[in-house]
Amino acid sequence: MRIKRHSKSKTQATDAAQRFTRRVDGVLRISPASKGEWGLLIVDSASGETLYEQNSTKYFSPASNMKLFTTALALEKLGPDYRFRTTLESIGVITPQGELTSDLLLVGRGDPNLSNRKLPFDRKEDFEGPPEIVLAELADKLVAKGVKNISGDVIGDDSYFPREPYPNGWEVGDIVWGYGAAISALAVNDNTAMLTLTSGQKAGDSVKTSVIPQTSDFTVDSRVSTGAAKVRAHLVLTREPGKHWIVAVSYTH
Repeated sequence: MRIKRHSKSKTQATDAAQRFTRRVDGVLRISPASKGEWGLLIVDSASGETLYEQNSTKYFSPASNMKLFTTALALEKLGPDYRFRTTLESIGVITPQGELTSDLLLVGRGDPNLSNRKLPFDRKEDFEGPPEIVLAELADKLVAKGVKNISGDVIGDDSYFPREPYPNGWEVGDIVWGYGAAISALAVNDNTAMLTLTSGQKAGDSVKTSVIPQTSDFTVDSRVSTGAAKVRAHLVLTREPGKHWIVAVSYTH
């Protein structure tokens, strides 16, 4: 009778894998991890051996990880040298006096960075001045063409994308925050505005609100009052899809 012996290194690797499995299982059984759904597959890149697996064949909502697939698709289809074009267009003519005799269209084609960021950046975003400086640069180029006055309107054209500002799966609570801004072919400053709340002098005073840049897209219905010192308050913002107002309320507990 022959007894097949495992090498010491293989036995050690098996023991290590089992210890790893027990540790992962233990972590996933403890809150808050136990409250979620997990799909894991860990494979040894050299041998192809599966080291850990849990729900690896199930489908999950990818959440922010979807950006990885979107970026990979863009690089594959558009290429790393692709450039988005945002243009000023008109069917009018420029008179000898420098007047443009028609509307001026600001035509967006999906540039994700009409926000004046420095690229690349590491961890924290960095900007080279105000986000609208890109529009000022376009205006300077228009002036260089001889335009001094426009008889028509200046119109933002975002028709390059279908009119679907909020994809399926987004929640109502997302759309008041920067990461839930509406999708548009023309997105200056990421289609966001900054809401600032300034407290009063004493508890119970009303709170002042300001929105930068000022916009007619929505108004703020503030129901927030100044809280007492050392009392933690929670701010809640709500905006229904398609509505033109934001409700701000606060509560303490």
